Amino acid sequence: MHPFFDDFEDEFFNHPLIPTFPFVPAPYYHNRRHNSNKTTSLSRRFSDFSPKINLSEDENNYYIHADLPGMSKDQVKMEINDDRTFTISGERESIYDNGKKEKEEEGNKEGEETKKEKNNNNNNNKKFHMVECSYGKFERSLSIPEDVDLNNIQAKMENGVLEVTFKKAELPKSQKRTIQIQ
Repeated sequence: MHPFFDDFEDEFFNHPLIPTFPFVPAPYYHNRRHNSNKTTSLSRRFSDFSPKINLSEDENNYYIHADLPGMSKDQVKMEINDDRTFTISGERESIYDNGKKEKEEEGNKEGEETKKEKNNNNNNNKKFHMVECSYGKFERSLSIPEDVDLNNIQAKMENGVLEVTFKKAELPKSQKRTIQIQ
């Protein structure tokens, strides 16, 4: 067995007080860009953004809270596939790429607003000494439990936190049936 998997035999991972949650992370779809060159640029090292997610439940609902700092609801997309996979995706734009995009847009509007052009030149000349924030496209997927009412899902986004509420539905109770032997 590979030594990486040794930690899964650890007492922490198998402790009886660590509860299991009905939402299960779906296969990891997020593509990481691997750079064979060991000296990666600052923008590449911090380009992978993966929002942190909290899962919780009460008697009537399951809840997902996703931290999406600096993002609006228009930048986030949510989908549910036929296989009951819930996916949150989007793109968190970089503060050091915005100058390039705005400059391209201004090039199309020849000669409009020279003040904006000067401001963009200032952004392009900035030297970043430390960048701890992550930017880029993201995708997080979770398998939805069987007792979720797929027609009763609500979502709201406030202050960079996406809250998705999944209403629980009652599962049909299993019935015992006797089978006659012939």
